[in-house]
Amino acid sequence: MQTTKPDYSLLKLLTGLVMLTTGLVAISLLSLNPQNSEDRLVQLARAPASLVSMALNANAEPQVTQLEHTAQIHFDCQIPTETKVEPEVRHLRIEGSLCWLEKGQDQVSSLQIQNSTNGYTATIFQPGPSLFTSDFIHLESGRNRLVMSYKGKSGLLQQKEFWVVR
Repeated sequence: MQTTKPDYSLLKLLTGLVMLTTGLVAISLLSLNPQNSEDRLVQLARAPASLVSMALNANAEPQVTQLEHTAQIHFDCQIPTETKVEPEVRHLRIEGSLCWLEKGQDQVSSLQIQNSTNGYTATIFQPGPSLFTSDFIHLESGRNRLVMSYKGKSGLLQQKEFWVVR
């Protein structure tokens, strides 16, 4: 009895077609006009969280610097009762000078800013004498009541209230 060997030619042909098709798909994907890798990195790069204001004029109006969905307000020696930001702004950083403190006082204790509208209490940093900056404070749509409180030279808790409208 003679045994016949199976014919693998059809299987070889199908395997070849699958490999050829896969190769053509890979080549077509690689030959698309890909963006320059530097452009791709620029798109993926994170934008700065905030901009530092360099204005130190004691009589200047508060400056609002905006990035995407954030804003920064700089107070110099005055805290207005109301400041407006764009409706898209969701987070606010407040920074400025502590020149409104009692005479002879260059640092405060227990400085905090709270958004009474949503209950968020900001972390406050004092990068130098008579300077402060907050982390980003979440803002609600509409009017946000912010209360800045600190212990003055006398040890009494003092508060300044202002509104931010978004």
